[in-house]
Amino acid sequence: MFDQVLDLPLHPLIVHAAVFLIPLAGLLGVLFVIPKTRAWARLPMLIVALAGAAVAHVSRESGQALLVAISATASPEEMAAAVAHEEHGDRLFYYSLAYAVVAVLAYLLSIPGRSVFRGILAIVVSVVLVAGAGALMWQTVIAGHSGAVAVWNPDGSIDYSRP
Repeated sequence: MFDQVLDLPLHPLIVHAAVFLIPLAGLLGVLFVIPKTRAWARLPMLIVALAGAAVAHVSRESGQALLVAISATASPEEMAAAVAHEEHGDRLFYYSLAYAVVAVLAYLLSIPGRSVFRGILAIVVSVVLVAGAGALMWQTVIAGHSGAVAVWNPDGSIDYSRP
């Protein structure tokens, strides 16, 4: 189910959605923390955080399917790079899932007309959203970089800085 689309591996296609949606969820979380943009960012933060977690799941599953498919012909260096990428991708999935849970909580606590989102609760949720946004950004970069290394330079022998 998570292996191919039109005879192409699903993973390199779906990761582009993850690279877009997961950092966008973090940015919308930061905008939610700002009182002037909270009302505007509230619903988009929820939708994008949930979509980011869903896409991270599909990326993870399709990556595992791709790893199985390449394992028969990959060199030890290629497998090591792919496994390192898998570990970073797994971590990104868990980060995006946790962030989606916090986004749902923030959304529910900030329902207009209720005075629940204030005081220490608002501070804690806001700090978690901002720190989580940073973690999402960082882990997206790390997972993406390790994936690029796995595809383009698994053994580290190519120096792309030379003309």
